[in-house]
Amino acid sequence: MTEHNLSLIFTLLAGVVFALQIISVPLRKKNLAKKGGKLVMSLENGSIVRILTIFIISALIIALVPLRNFPAWISAVLLLCALFGENFAVKDLCAFGKAGIYENMIVTGPNAILFDDIFSLPTLAYENDPDTVMVDKQNIQVITKNNSTITLIFESEEIRETVLKKLLELRPNLNPK
Repeated sequence: MTEHNLSLIFTLLAGVVFALQIISVPLRKKNLAKKGGKLVMSLENGSIVRILTIFIISALIIALVPLRNFPAWISAVLLLCALFGENFAVKDLCAFGKAGIYENMIVTGPNAILFDDIFSLPTLAYENDPDTVMVDKQNIQVITKNNSTITLIFESEEIRETVLKKLLELRPNLNPK
């Protein structure tokens, strides 16, 4: 099998994965709404222009890779980058119009975190300590039970404080004090 044929096979596989991810959006949105429960507080949504731009760029990469004479491994890397980008855009698209605090989860940008999956909010323990420096008051760091760290970013400190109050009101066990 030649390098070009291998690149074509990779491109076809990437095209199928690309299509499957887009087709899965309505199901993912429905699942997100079901898991979240009732909306408690609405938040600002992301940009649909950014989401569409990522989709277009990812599709262009997938379409243009077979037109170039790249080695198969470079084609694979480019196609995987396009699929990762599309995956982020799909997550953003699923959360678009759904950003907010729900009974069972918080949804901001591409992040949808179930409250039951949150282990701790580490910055709350030290952010008001006078000895602590360099704490970004527009972010909330979340440690999940599977030990991953997710940073929720808000437009302003005021929005972050409002979100934090509502979050701790719904889940007081997350307050380290």
